[in-house]
Amino acid sequence: MDRRLGVSTCEPKGWKTPVETPNSQFQDATASQPTWYRQLESIDDWLHMDACDHLVDLGCGRGRVLVWAAQQGQGRVSGVEAVSSLAKDAQANLEGLSIPNQVHCQDAADYRFSDETILFFFNPFGAFTMAAVIDNLASNLEENPRLIRIIYRWDHHHQLFQTLPWIERVENRGRSSLWRINPPRKA
Repeated sequence: MDRRLGVSTCEPKGWKTPVETPNSQFQDATASQPTWYRQLESIDDWLHMDACDHLVDLGCGRGRVLVWAAQQGQGRVSGVEAVSSLAKDAQANLEGLSIPNQVHCQDAADYRFSDETILFFFNPFGAFTMAAVIDNLASNLEENPRLIRIIYRWDHHHQLFQTLPWIERVENRGRSSLWRINPPRKA
């Protein structure tokens, strides 16, 4: 599939080895592994994007999910990746796409949400980083309430999502779960 899409998102050499992330606050990154294309096909309806959607993949690796979502030709995609070589690869894979895109080379624990409507996680980091991400999201939702879909593959830390107000698990498919946050709008 990579060849057909003109990208290179396969596992980097030594991907089973935990990665070193010197700028990571909690040092709990997991080994880089892309979501398989057949898994993306199985949750493609969860990834459907409208023109107003903004998908962010936290722990995006080489950007496979971003490329997949961008093929729809609508909305925006962003990636967050702490490993600089993977972030550079992801940005290179996104070049030439017809929708706005950006890759942030930074620790997900430090990522500040703005207007994202779809969040994607594929077991990218440990519980400490996930808790920080959820805290940042909760703070952002107080300022900018909006409907958010969360797609979580291999949801090892799903219990942390339940700390968010207005969240519900909508569906499970195999090792994937779809969550929805629907906070009340400001008056």
